[in-house]
Amino acid sequence: MPDIPLDRAFWKRMLKNIARHARGDMDPEELLNIAFLRLERYSAGHVVENPKAFLVRTARNALIDSYRHEQISASYEFFFVLIDI
Repeated sequence: MPDIPLDRAFWKRMLKNIARHARGDMDPEELLNIAFLRLERYSAGHVVENPKAFLVRTARNALIDSYRHEQISASYEFFFVLIDI
């Protein structure tokens, strides 16, 4: 596991950084949790040079994935409404 600071200030900064990108679309704590789990999984077989950057980028990617999933779900929902007519 890469060296990640365990102090409260680090996690507070990470949440603030992620919240700035999320802008209320998704809970920053949930995004950080997803990112941390992916970091843990990835670091089992790879070297992570910058874990802080990995966490932020992965959280942003999770946010983008969530947005895309919502868009696709909405388009299917619209399609099924049209079929029922």
